[in-house]
Amino acid sequence: MKLHPSLLRFALGLSFLGSFSVLGCAQGTGDLAVRVKPEITIKNGVVAGQRSENMRDGWTATFDKYVVVLGPVFVSQLSDASRTEEAHETFVLDLKKVPESGAELWKLPGLDEGRWNVGFELSTGAHDAERHSTVTKEDFERIVDEDLTYLIEGSISKEGGLSCPPKALVEAPDRKPAGQSMGGSDCYEAETVAFSFAVRAPTVFDACELDGIPGVAIGSGGVRTTSITLHGDHMFFNGFPVGDEGSVRRLAQWIADSDLNLDGVVSEAELKRIPLGALAAIDPDIYQLGGSPIELETAYDFLRGALKTQGHMESEGECRVDGVAHDHDHDHDHGDEEDHGAAGARGK
Repeated sequence: MKLHPSLLRFALGLSFLGSFSVLGCAQGTGDLAVRVKPEITIKNGVVAGQRSENMRDGWTATFDKYVVVLGPVFVSQLSDASRTEEAHETFVLDLKKVPESGAELWKLPGLDEGRWNVGFELSTGAHDAERHSTVTKEDFERIVDEDLTYLIEGSISKEGGLSCPPKALVEAPDRKPAGQSMGGSDCYEAETVAFSFAVRAPTVFDACELDGIPGVAIGSGGVRTTSITLHGDHMFFNGFPVGDEGSVRRLAQWIADSDLNLDGVVSEAELKRIPLGALAAIDPDIYQLGGSPIELETAYDFLRGALKTQGHMESEGECRVDGVAHDHDHDHDHGDEEDHGAAGARGK
């Protein structure tokens, strides 16, 4: 049967609209670019003062280097967590030297449009890490050889500053005390105390969110950029915060008190020798340690625990730590990450 020309045009129109509808429902894809941005405390330090962001015990801290092993970065679709993608690259970079605008290091192309959860790792040097241009060959080789996550160097300074190491651990018999004491330990003049920490603290940060909104939205045909940030002031926190960090106090006396040989430089070797309870500066009435992501026995554990909480998305966005949300009321001991790494938190 031959259709009337007007009916033929109508039928062709329906066919075209049907084809357009099918094409219109097809899901598009977009790309995700991930930058690393250093927090201002790493670039400019933490100054003494009484504002919430200041060091509240009179010390001023500055960093000379903040070398860290970052990557890989991974995402999972919010509506279907079984759909995952990963940018495998791991970089050793010095956040002190990374521009404030950040550095784009990872790209995840062809993600279906929609919302995706974002996660990333603090790794160790032996995990096929690449040397970023901000890192010296010497520091890179040490990171790899010792399988480290961090090399952090800097100093704290304070006019009239004192170092009050645990009396039973002091290794400087020729030094004369300044005539003051803290918690039964003698104090010594120390207006500047340097620190040099080589730390292994692999960590998985995942389920990152900003203002309660999880992950990032990927649009069709575009490139979405997000950033990951490490907060350099966590090592001075008087606890392990949940969400808003405005309630914490930044204190540096514990570092000054960890200089067991009073040579003006505190190392991770000294921290490993100090039972956390032996440091008078870490007063239980001032420090809230219940939310630590690892079991705390020594001053080194305290440092590692602090470093394992400093990962954020989009500057202030919160992330789970090794699969556990921050919680002030419970300790979360995930075993000895120094031996086993953080990969287990992702089920690798």
